[in-house]
Amino acid sequence: MDTLTLKSIKLQGKHGVYQSERDKGNQFELDIIFRGNFKPAGEKDDLALTPDYRVAEEIARRIISGPSQYLIETLCKKIGESIFDAFPDISELEVVVRKLNPALDSPVEYAEIRMRWPK
Repeated sequence: MDTLTLKSIKLQGKHGVYQSERDKGNQFELDIIFRGNFKPAGEKDDLALTPDYRVAEEIARRIISGPSQYLIETLCKKIGESIFDAFPDISELEVVVRKLNPALDSPVEYAEIRMRWPK
């Protein structure tokens, strides 16, 4: 099985449990990992045979810039389900959402959730 990864997509969104997070916003970082048979795309140099990065990035951007959610788990689930539906030929999808500098008393680089959608 082949793997195609979009790594560290950086987006701004207004999500979090605290009102200040939803008002001010925060930085989010995403990884989108597609698994499937992508060799035919490489053999034919045909975008129709592989996931289109632009579509996946637009789905993620729409959800991250959309209505505020309390949890990164909710964001990850929405992004993953939408992307998985958009690419019916992939064998598996993995989405990672990182909230950079989460609102904690201690310095923390990020909070991260990872979810998978197998066929």
